[in-house]
Formats: sequence, C-alpha cells, structure tokens
Amino acid sequence: MVICFDCSERTKKALDKLLDIGGYTDYAEAVEIAVANQLALQEHARRSGGLLISPGSSLAPGEAGSRDSASRRGGASSRSAEQTRNPASAIPELFLRPDSDAAPSWLAPPPSMESEDGDSTPLNRWLLGQYNKVLPAKANCRALAHLLKGRDSGLPVEEVGVQIACQAAALRESLAWLDRHYGLGRDDALSTGFPSGGVDAEKSRLRYASHFVGSIDGQGHLSGLLVGLKLVNRSGDKDTCISLTEIGWDFAVLTNPILDRADDADSTCNGTERLTSVEREFLLNHIHRSVPTEDFAYRAILAAISSGANTPDHLDAALQKYIPEDVASALSKSFLCSQRSGAVSRMADLGLVRRIRDGLRVSYTITDFGRAFQAKPPEGTGGNRRG
Repeated sequence: MVICFDCSERTKKALDKLLDIGGYTDYAEAVEIAVANQLALQEHARRSGGLLISPGSSLAPGEAGSRDSASRRGGASSRSAEQTRNPASAIPELFLRPDSDAAPSWLAPPPSMESEDGDSTPLNRWLLGQYNKVLPAKANCRALAHLLKGRDSGLPVEEVGVQIACQAAALRESLAWLDRHYGLGRDDALSTGFPSGGVDAEKSRLRYASHFVGSIDGQGHLSGLLVGLKLVNRSGDKDTCISLTEIGWDFAVLTNPILDRADDADSTCNGTERLTSVEREFLLNHIHRSVPTEDFAYRAILAAISSGANTPDHLDAALQKYIPEDVASALSKSFLCSQRSGAVSRMADLGLVRRIRDGLRVSYTITDFGRAFQAKPPEGTGGNRRG
C-alpha cells in the first residue's frame, strides 16, 4: 500500500537525520516503526492511565528505554511484557550452524563458466546491484543445508525461496534489535537486505526469495546471488530444483559471528562484523578462483578508488568505461549507480572497502584486507579458472 502525505521541512530534516544515524533502510521503514511505536505508547497509556519510562520498564534496553526521550534513535520501539527478552537470541533454527558431519546426500556441481571472461567483464554483466548484501547469502546457504537434509535431490526453487523468505523475516527482527543495540547506521545495519514481516510485506519476501535464494525466468534461466556466487546450482534431475554446491555447503558450516552468537550481543564485538576473517577469506578465495565476473568487478572498483575515484560520483564516472558502446544508450544512470552501489556494498561486507560518512557526503577507502586482495594476480581468463 502506498500513502502520500505532506510534511514540513522540519519533519523532512528529521527523517533524513534518522536515516543518517539510525538503522533504517528508507523513509518507509522509519515511518512504519514510528507509527507502530506511537500506537504502542498510546495503547499502554490508555490501559494504565499514563506512561512512565523508567529503568524498571518493560521497554528494551537501547530501545524506547531512553530516560531522556522516548523518541531518540537508540531506540524508539516499545515492546510488550512477553517480549522483554533479548530478541537477538531468537535466531530461527533454520539459520543456525548445521552439523558439519551431516552434509546433504546430494550436492550440485558448480554452475558452468561458459562465456565468462574475467579479463574485461562489462558492467551490465556484473551481478545485479540489488544483490547488495552478503549476510543473506550466508543465512540462505544454511537454510538450504537444513532443508536438504534427508533428501535425495534438490528443492523446488520457487517453493523453497518463499519458505526461506518467511523465516528470514523473523531473522530480520533479531538483527534489527542488534542494529538498535549498537546504534548501527544504514551503511552498517545488519538487517538491511532481509525481508519485512507482516501480512502487507509479501512483495518484500518475494523480492528476497528472488534475489537472495533464486528464481527461474520464462526462458528457464536461473538467477540470484547464490547462483551468481556459485553457492547453489540446479539439482540435475529437475531444471526447477536447486541444491547447494560443495562450496555452498562448506560456506554454510563455517562459524558466523552474528548467526551463531547473537544471543550474547556483546560477543559480536561492535556488531558490524557480518563475517569472520575465515569466512571472508574463504569466500574471496572462491571468488578469485571461480567467479571471474565478481572478481573483475572488485578489481575494477579497487583500481578506481586507488586512482582517486573515492566518491560515488567519481566512481560512477570511472566505471563508465566498462559499459559497452552498443548498450550504453539503453542503460540509465540509475542502473550504473545501482551496479556500483551493490558491488561496493558486497565488498564492504567482505571487508575490502569501507564507507566514510561526513554528514551526507560519502567516500570510500580501501582496507588492508582489500589491498591484499588487490595484490593477488588474476588467475587467468574464463576457461583457465576452476569451475
């Protein structure tokens, strides 16, 4: 549902500030939570005859429990008495670490590398910018590992995508609590990319299923982040079924700092590490060897930043050379921005780059981890890489 409304310049600035310092992904989420909070506060006041926010209140620490103001981001959510426990401990079982000795009986071969050329991959053939986070890939590999247990073949991609997306909406709530607990802004928010819950969030769950689990188009083409990173593939016996590849399974069983220790929020350090160094090195080594398109995108961006293109606009200008002339007129500026933004976000999750915000200005810097990746020599072109 879309509702349009007029707001003052003051309210608009307040919304912009919430997006800048809070864990909200967009205006819609900020407004939705604000309305839910106001309703909860008014219902509590109606039942009790007043509202007192105190250290003994049932409001969660770091949420609407600010004694100065219930409207401060840090947060502004109230919860009923039955929700007083830390929701970060409620990671759905589907996303917990699978038994490393209980691999599925059938793993898919890696997707073919035909027509891939890591030496010069056009920007329009990079992974879609909407695949903008890596933690959902980790979570979904685990979900597939659990769901594949005891099956002789794969899972119907459309059905399993919706099933995982519904559980991912519950996971988002746990991650959103961590976002508020640590005061994570939109760049670092753990919940970004995961679908919304509720009866009115079907489009959000379908988007998540399509982008972060997988989908098959009318021509039978399988797509999605997991496919693009070669963590899943067709099961072999049915074109509409998928299974984890060996790399996907190995990635699923690695310990994760968020999914495995979120019941103790302090164990996640500052809350911004989505992957351990072991997970990052594992996935980057795999990308370097076997996903030339993604490897090229990372190298192109790292080279551009090294040359001084360290802001969104300058980076977009530097990446223009990777748009083929025969399609340049058909590609919009927003598509270029989306491709750049998605790749940079994945690189940030993998610890290759870091965003630096100065008010509304954003710049990029390469991390030591990114420099080490940049120093690795390319492993050859398409056919010379391991599939």
